[in-house]
Amino acid sequence: MKKSDRFSERVRRELRADLRGKDRAKLERLRAAVVAARALKRERLHAVTTACQAQRAALRERCAAERASVRSEGNATLADRGAKLRAERDDQRRTVLAGRDGARPVAKGGRRRSLERREESDDEVRANLGPDLLPVFERVKRGIRGTPRATRTETFLEWAEANPAEVYSIIEADAARALARLERSEREHAKAMASRTRYARHPAALEAAVTAPEDDDVPF
Repeated sequence: MKKSDRFSERVRRELRADLRGKDRAKLERLRAAVVAARALKRERLHAVTTACQAQRAALRERCAAERASVRSEGNATLADRGAKLRAERDDQRRTVLAGRDGARPVAKGGRRRSLERREESDDEVRANLGPDLLPVFERVKRGIRGTPRATRTETFLEWAEANPAEVYSIIEADAARALARLERSEREHAKAMASRTRYARHPAALEAAVTAPEDDDVPF
C-alpha cells in the first residue's frame, strides 16, 4: 500500500469518527427534545386556564396604570388649555341651541377614536400574550374585535376563559404537531445513521458532512 493511500485511509477513519460523533450528539439532542416536548404538552394543557386569568389580571393592571397616567397628564395640561376648551364648549353650545347637528359628529368621532385605540393590531395582541396562548389566538384572531369597553387582547382572553374546551383542543393539536415533527426527525436521523453508505463515502464527502451546519429544528 502506498504511503498516500495509508494517509488517505487514516483521514477517512478520522472523518468517519467525527461524523459518527456529530450524528450521536444530534440524536441525543433529538431524543431529549422529544422528552421535553411530551412534558411541555402536558404542562401547557394543565396551565392554560391559569395563564388566561393571570394575563387578564396583568392586562387590567397595566390598563389602569395607563389610564391613571393619561388622567395625570391631562390634569397637568388642563390649566394651560382651560381658556381654549371653554371657548370650544361655548361654540358647541351655541351650535346646539341654534338647532344644528354640529355637536354630534364630535361625539361620534370621539367614540370612533376610542374604538380605534382598542382595535389593536395582531402584533400588539401577540405582544400581550404568553407563548401558550399564541397558537390559540392565531386560530381565532379573525373573529376577535375590540369594543368600546375592551381591547382585542381583553376580548380574546375573555373568549379563551369562556371556551376552555376549544382552547384545549387548539393547544393539544399544536403540541401534538410539534411532538410529531420532533419524533419524525428522530426516526429519520436514526435511520440515516444505520445506513451503510453514510460513513463509506469519499473523504471529501465525509468532511463536507462533518463541517456542514445543522439543519434540523432541535430547540436546543
